[in-house]
Amino acid sequence: MHAGADCSRKSGMNDVRETFRTTTTMVDYRANVREASRLEAARRNALNNLTISMHKVNDLEAKPKYQETLRYLRKREFHLALDRVQAFVVQRLCEMSKAGMSGTGYKLRQSIWKALMTRGKAIRNALKAYKALAMKMDSPAPQLEWKEVVNYGFVSEFELPRHTYAAHEEVLSKFFKIEGARSELVRLNVKIH
Repeated sequence: MHAGADCSRKSGMNDVRETFRTTTTMVDYRANVREASRLEAARRNALNNLTISMHKVNDLEAKPKYQETLRYLRKREFHLALDRVQAFVVQRLCEMSKAGMSGTGYKLRQSIWKALMTRGKAIRNALKAYKALAMKMDSPAPQLEWKEVVNYGFVSEFELPRHTYAAHEEVLSKFFKIEGARSELVRLNVKIH
């Protein structure tokens, strides 16, 4: 049994020698080890840079200024979504009034009703975006429902919650009063001269 194993070992060695003899390229193991070491060092360096970057991001996110900016961006995104909903609803109301006008032909009415169906899909999508953003607000904003929006018959009925503060409204009111007074002064000065 020992002789058979020795014989198979010799034939295996012959196969290996034959393989190396027919191979035209020589394998440079030192170059492979150097390349592997270089790649491993690059991997460790990248991992170290990633860890440092993650710590920097965590430190940044903990700062109050970052949180304030994040709240501002959320609020801005919310107001943009609200503006989109409002614009779509106003467009829908205008199209509905156009469809109901006397003198509007059958084909035009059909075209308007098709546009209203498309507008309905756009309003639904805008409402989904609005609802998602309303939930993310610091103080959750009022939810708008499709049934509520569809029941608006006139633009004057359509008042969206704007999350405005009384102080802001007062400042705007005073600003417009001052602007009105300035234009009145200009008008009176022109009258005097």
